Amino acid sequence: MFKFKTIKTALLTKIGLVAIIPFLIISIFNYLYYRNDSIQSTAEIQSLVNQNTSTKIHLYLMLEQLWFLEFSKYSGVEFNPNENPQIVHEALTRFLKSLTQNTFFTHLFVCDKNGKILAYDSADGEPRDIIGEFIEDFTPVRNLNIGPYQSYEIGELKIMGQIASMPLIKSSQENPLFLVGISGLEAIKSFLNEELSILEKKNLKAGTLLFVDDRSNETVLNVTKQKIYPKGISWNTLNSENRVILYEKNKWYGDKEEIMIGSNRYHLITMVTKKDILFNSIRMLNVTLAIILIGLIGMGITVVMIANGFIRPLRNINTSLHKVAQGDLTSRIDVLSEDEFGQLSQSSNQMAAELQRQSEEIQRYIQQIKQEQERAEHLLLNILPFEIAEELKKEEKTIAQDFNTATILFSDLVGFTTFSSKLTAKELVEKLNALYSMFDDLLDKYHIEKIKTIGDALMLVSGVPSPRPDHAEEMAKMAFDMMDALKTFNEKYGQSLQIRIGIHSGPVVAGVIGKKKFVYDLWGDSVNIASRMESHGIPGCIQVSETTYSLLKTSFSLDSRGIISIKGKGDMNTYILKRSPSETWDRDYVKPHA
Repeated sequence: MFKFKTIKTALLTKIGLVAIIPFLIISIFNYLYYRNDSIQSTAEIQSLVNQNTSTKIHLYLMLEQLWFLEFSKYSGVEFNPNENPQIVHEALTRFLKSLTQNTFFTHLFVCDKNGKILAYDSADGEPRDIIGEFIEDFTPVRNLNIGPYQSYEIGELKIMGQIASMPLIKSSQENPLFLVGISGLEAIKSFLNEELSILEKKNLKAGTLLFVDDRSNETVLNVTKQKIYPKGISWNTLNSENRVILYEKNKWYGDKEEIMIGSNRYHLITMVTKKDILFNSIRMLNVTLAIILIGLIGMGITVVMIANGFIRPLRNINTSLHKVAQGDLTSRIDVLSEDEFGQLSQSSNQMAAELQRQSEEIQRYIQQIKQEQERAEHLLLNILPFEIAEELKKEEKTIAQDFNTATILFSDLVGFTTFSSKLTAKELVEKLNALYSMFDDLLDKYHIEKIKTIGDALMLVSGVPSPRPDHAEEMAKMAFDMMDALKTFNEKYGQSLQIRIGIHSGPVVAGVIGKKKFVYDLWGDSVNIASRMESHGIPGCIQVSETTYSLLKTSFSLDSRGIISIKGKGDMNTYILKRSPSETWDRDYVKPHA
């Protein structure tokens, strides 16, 4: 008839069915007996909550007033009317800021006898342009004065609160200053929240605390977790003889305590619902029923002990399997017997061990895959620019871009043929690799991409694939660094190699070609001109085209080489890029015939 999840549940349910009839009879009797006691007990709790809250609020107000008096007495503020108003304002503002963090007032002012505000600060730290505004109906006082709790509007500041004022002891008698504070009810609300939590601990979970203005009968503060609670009630009629409040077909029970704040009288009202009181009655009923249920509980404990002894091995197996399911493959079951439970434990341990072995093997495969993936990405970034590599990883497509302007550099080693003829193949590759590794390291300093190397020739580009306004300047600096790197190489290996560098700026087309071996390359007339700048250049010099010259002439030193005949392009003006105006170069150089 019933399906039970555990053996223990089945035993307890069957025994409980035997005792359910006397249990119901006793419950009804005790509920009727304790109902009135519950109402009285709840009233005592409400009265105690109100008294505690009232005491906290009065202590808070007393401490607030003591702080205010102490600040006024020891402020150390002296006011000279002949001083610069800005200096006076800054001095008074510093005084207020020293008080803001140590007082309960949320807004502090210093004003003159006419109520004109000379300085202002607030606990929220928000700037408000109210200097020079007046506090309405301000009256100079000789001692501490606490006004009513009401709405105040001072310039752009609008706040509900209690105002207090006190003369600054050390201000002059001719021009007295006054310390004025306004505080809201935030601290009081925190007290109400504390008492609401006390009601909840007493199982009065639908409790509501109200703070009501005696003059207007309006609720100033409310602390409750209920969507609906009594409103618009004549709270003056609420007393110990008249505690019942009917509101929207619901019955509430209230208790009231009067509190004075300044010249304002408030009602602190604590309310609980009829449902709360019934719950309290049931709680008291449970205490009585506990005695009656001792026999049933004793029987239940006996059943549980028997059931636990029987199902303990199953629980251990279940716990271990649950850990395995959560990912703890090291969990094992202690095999305590050789019966069916022991065999089941051994089988569970074997399964967990096999899962652990397979998991470790999978993790090794995953780690290998990650290492291969990182290696592949590293190789891809060595072949292609970062932006292009990212595009290719997203999807395989044709990548081609037009760039309005970029700067291309070609370089070639002079004397390389003679240099290479004296070395073995291994020595040649090692030294050439050392030199071009130095060139590669220079690329980290600039936004320059290496397009390719062909033998001892090198091709670089700046402004591709990410356009830059300073592409020509970057390439000029790179060219100088390459010449320095070659000098370092010659000194290290005892060589006398020279480098010939050509630079041109102009539009290019860039893209990826190839299917199995990607190549990022450049096309266009600008590439051909840059190549001609190198091939028609002077060893040990950096030759640039007229276009590049126009981009560098304001930042670098350049000499005109004059018009030279460029193969395939005709006569062109070229220039020599120098480190300084005093640097010399071979003006009579004539390229030897091949």
